[in-house]
Amino acid sequence: MKRSNLIFAILSTVMICGCYAPSYLPTENEIDINRYGAYIIIKGNNNQGVRGELLSVDSTGVLVLNDSSPKTGGRISHVSTEEMKSFSIQYAQPHQYGWTIPVSALATISHGFFLVGTMPINIIVTASVTAGGQSAFRYDEKSIQHKDLKMFARFPQGIPPGLDVQKIKSAPN
Repeated sequence: MKRSNLIFAILSTVMICGCYAPSYLPTENEIDINRYGAYIIIKGNNNQGVRGELLSVDSTGVLVLNDSSPKTGGRISHVSTEEMKSFSIQYAQPHQYGWTIPVSALATISHGFFLVGTMPINIIVTASVTAGGQSAFRYDEKSIQHKDLKMFARFPQGIPPGLDVQKIKSAPN
């Protein structure tokens, strides 16, 4: 009974806790034609966080269009380079492999008596592949430098002259 509870817990966790990805992020086939910036999560030195669309990057910091929520209201935030403790960007929709977990577990029925040993192995392997698919198309401060974030911004060459940043609309969800 305990083994089935463990299997259920693993399956539930992987399927329910899929990473959030905004709907405006492109699929892997549309990466080169996306007109919006990557989704960025910034943690500051004061443990405050900013999350939303990456608008532009310069030597002083980054400009982010916050997620539209009652708290932030889709406002523009500037986070200076000195304030940034860590960041994580996601520039495309992650791969969805969650369906493979139950299919793989059901496929072990054909193993007969060996099912007792092979089902947990199949679940662990497919759960790790699913977790890997969720982390596709992501970078963090360990894998990309601050200056290279501009490649994932809506305005990679900076905010155009004369553009009022307060009038920038968020991407449709």
